[in-house]
Amino acid sequence: AEQASSLVELLSAASSGIQQAEDLLEANAATIIPETRAVIEEKISNLQQVLSSDNPDKIEAALTDLIESLQLLHVEETGQSVPASTVNLQCPPMVIVGDQVECGFESDGTLVNYQWTAVFSGDGSQISSSNQIFSAVYEEAGTVSLKLIACSSTGQCIEGNHTVEIITPEQVKR
Repeated sequence: AEQASSLVELLSAASSGIQQAEDLLEANAATIIPETRAVIEEKISNLQQVLSSDNPDKIEAALTDLIESLQLLHVEETGQSVPASTVNLQCPPMVIVGDQVECGFESDGTLVNYQWTAVFSGDGSQISSSNQIFSAVYEEAGTVSLKLIACSSTGQCIEGNHTVEIITPEQVKR
């Protein structure tokens, strides 16, 4: 059963990785050189092909390849890095107890470092993450106060905040 749940998590990470890569390609369409675009599109395609294999090692290797190919974007952008002045967190307003809370963000500039902090009203717990996407599961109702501090390669940082209500299935029916 543990293998199955880690496969589910891996598949979820892989599909979110594909989505992020496609979003990055779209957001940087004007500045990506064709060779870099081709490399990233090939890695997305490879990952999509192994998703159906149910082989965790192949999926993880393809996901790692995709993530590494996205670093090419950061290298390209260093010369033309635009400082970000806004960051908008993209989170659902409500999530049912036990379901995955996943939050990303949109920015008008290039950000390379991320520090998420989530404080949960249910038990006062705090989760920190330096991933580009924040992800957590809460097992009781309450409010998650989410803060993202994101920084550019030059060290300029901006902050975004968002609140997610964690509700019970009974609260949904009301």
